Amino acid sequence: VSIDPSASEICSNSPLQLSVNQAGPGFVYSWTASGGNFDDQSSATPVYTMGAPGAYTITVQVTDPATGCEGTATASVVILDAPLVEADNNGPLCIGQTLDLTTDSGAVSYEWSGPNGFSSNDQNPSLSNVTDDNQGQYTVVADFGNGCIGIGSTVVTINESLIVGIDNNGPVCEGDEIILTADAGTAFNWSGPNGFTSTDQTVSIPNANPGTNSGTYTVTVTSGTGCESVATTEVVIERYPTASATATTPV
Repeated sequence: VSIDPSASEICSNSPLQLSVNQAGPGFVYSWTASGGNFDDQSSATPVYTMGAPGAYTITVQVTDPATGCEGTATASVVILDAPLVEADNNGPLCIGQTLDLTTDSGAVSYEWSGPNGFSSNDQNPSLSNVTDDNQGQYTVVADFGNGCIGIGSTVVTINESLIVGIDNNGPVCEGDEIILTADAGTAFNWSGPNGFTSTDQTVSIPNANPGTNSGTYTVTVTSGTGCESVATTEVVIERYPTASATATTPV
């Protein structure tokens, strides 16, 4: 009797297929090992699940019910440490940005899985226009092609987009003060007509001029988590009316 292991060395998270060279109708098999366990100890072709890394001895006893003869065989298997797989991502992200997943392992194939049904066989996959549903743990199973499988994971954080309220005090009269306001955020970047810029949350523009200050003002607001939102407001400046007076003279 002899045992045929599919490999003499295998990683600790990989299954080992076994078979025996003696088979026949009604043959009885009894498998034992110095560690680990079998999916079916009475099968002629069991799958062995190993324990901690180390050297293991596997034994099978085969009985021929027709003759009552028994045979015993042993095999040695070395269980290796599972390869280390590092997984990472480019988060924290904001809603709408692109998620980049990476792993630096030298495997021959990869199988990623994650929230919202995500899957990919790329080594370093990307996911564009992320939402809240894409937040959570992503796992990669890396197959090194020698019976060794490594597993790595990374947690992706996706921050909420900022909802910005923006307003102005218009319409204003020519020569009056324009006031622009944004109601949320930690950093502000204003732009507008005639090269206007400001980093204040509330902006004051004195001596409003219809020719140079009328138009669209835009603010890019950054939240405490680094997410940005853009909002606009339209400023209207009314010109002073032209007055004229006449008199009937003489009276």
